[in-house]
Amino acid sequence: MAGNAPSPRARNTTILFVTVISLLLIFSYYLFVYVPSHEETMHEQHLRVLNKIAQNINSKLGSTINNAKNIAAYTLKQHRRETQEGHSHIDMNELRRNASYFNNSITFEESHGHTDHSFNIHVMEKQYGRPSIHVADYITNAGDTLHYEFSITAENLVTNLLRFDHFEKFAVFTPDRVLHETHPTGSRVKVPFDTLLDADKQVSTSYFREMQYGGLPHVAYFRPIRISDQHNWMLAGFISSDQIAAQKFSLSPLFSIILLLFIILTFLGIPFIKIKIMHVREHLTVKEVIFAFLSVTFILSILM
Repeated sequence: MAGNAPSPRARNTTILFVTVISLLLIFSYYLFVYVPSHEETMHEQHLRVLNKIAQNINSKLGSTINNAKNIAAYTLKQHRRETQEGHSHIDMNELRRNASYFNNSITFEESHGHTDHSFNIHVMEKQYGRPSIHVADYITNAGDTLHYEFSITAENLVTNLLRFDHFEKFAVFTPDRVLHETHPTGSRVKVPFDTLLDADKQVSTSYFREMQYGGLPHVAYFRPIRISDQHNWMLAGFISSDQIAAQKFSLSPLFSIILLLFIILTFLGIPFIKIKIMHVREHLTVKEVIFAFLSVTFILSILM
């Protein structure tokens, strides 16, 4: 004997229940699976960008040192030609003039020479009141040796390499002082340098943490930069906590499309749920038949 037909109210309640459960599943996946995964990917991306900036700073420093050597070699070779015409001393202005032609970020200074002819680099010499890298080296050509020294400010070294499409603010510092800030705040950033370097003082890792910077909550990303055997800098990129939260909960284009399709398919599945729970004595209305037909047509168009 056939059972009693469910009332329209019970049927609608069942449809509503199935719809709500489907939406809860979507929301739960978004909140507990997608958001944590997206946040982890976001932090990894920011750290990769910071690592790339640090590598570019190292490359620029190496290129600057090589450029200075080339300028010195050119000046020494030029001097040898002039010596045959009666000149006997290389004026420091010659180096500076040549530097202005080839690389105006290099500031040559009077050299005190090297007794051991070894490369040397001193970090954080004061050059016109600005933190600078001070390099001393020499070049030889046909028996002549030219000792030279030059400085490049921390600001000139890093400014053009910073990525403001990923970070809002930057700072470069040592354990003792701030070398450069894009948005000076007067804040003292405490970072355990030793935990980011291995036993040989080589760059070991980068990390991020939440902190107050300039009186506001930020997420700070840190990456050590090896300048010389004795000196390491710390590069920090800052993003406000509000911006991080907005990035964390933002939907990727792919996930947005998948989510939209899931919601559409859930909505289009309502006629089939209704058919499933209908009693044998009930009949579909014309509106329900049209809705079911359109649902099937739309679903097939998506799948094909």
